[in-house]
Amino acid sequence: MKTVFISRKIGPSSPLREILSSLDFKLYGESLIEFSALDFLLPSSCDWIFFYSSNGIRYFLEGMRSQNMEFLNGKKLATMGKGSAKTLRSFGLEPDFVGTGKPESTARSFLKKAENQKVLFARASQSAKSIQNLLSPYINIIDLAVYKNEIRKDYRPPQTDYVVLTSSMSVDAFFDQLEEKNRTQYIAIGKPTALRYAGRITKKVFIPNQPSEESIARLILELEKKNEHKDEK
Repeated sequence: MKTVFISRKIGPSSPLREILSSLDFKLYGESLIEFSALDFLLPSSCDWIFFYSSNGIRYFLEGMRSQNMEFLNGKKLATMGKGSAKTLRSFGLEPDFVGTGKPESTARSFLKKAENQKVLFARASQSAKSIQNLLSPYINIIDLAVYKNEIRKDYRPPQTDYVVLTSSMSVDAFFDQLEEKNRTQYIAIGKPTALRYAGRITKKVFIPNQPSEESIARLILELEKKNEHKDEK
């Protein structure tokens, strides 16, 4: 049985679990990062609120409710990708912009909507701030850390055939505890995560076409097929 570790919680009905389980893969899903709320003050005004992640949405709305329930009135909402857009909709809020999940293409598309406007970025304390860095000359940025993200000390990830790490911090958390293994294939969600891998291992790192669970599963199956062909030679 082939094994896969991904650095996020995976629900019983997740597409990744369903696809891999049907093909006799064992999936381990556990976040290597722990999260907690930060106190923050809302700005007086902004045109857009940009969310990098689902956690950013949850912690921002939680902190906003204790200050000003009407703050969202008249504001446009943007998300990094489809996953965070789904989370936003679960709170009854419809995004005005949904990115691709990839910093470069998301920044290009978002700039067409928000150039010269005031954008609040709700983020983690340790964030790559990818969209802010790409768009800082073209938009007015309000930088707001709404939650704290730290490496967990209470969990050791298993050694598996495939490792899927979802953030730069997850790369550090993983390789602080485990060494690179020749038999393991490493997968990164996004270029920033892949770049962090480069400082920790020598093996090639693969990136799925999209950050979706379906795309991750397709990549794992493609790699597995290639490995089977190598074994046959």
